[in-house]
Amino acid sequence: MTPQDYLHLLKQMRWRDVHLIAVSRSGSSVQERLLRTHAKIEAIEAALAEGKPEPRWTVDPDGYPLEIDEASAHL
Repeated sequence: MTPQDYLHLLKQMRWRDVHLIAVSRSGSSVQERLLRTHAKIEAIEAALAEGKPEPRWTVDPDGYPLEIDEASAHL
């Protein structure tokens, strides 16, 4: 998964959480997840703007992104 793909996935997750909050079907856990997702989006966008390399990601069976550290990626 490229950094742009991961960024797109995070934005979709953020949109879903905003919708859940708007229709009052969420608790504080969704709000906390929304804040974490938004922070990840900002960090990735800043790194891409500065031309910094990003780690690789994969997605678990439920569709949640998992970071892959470079050491385990070569195993």
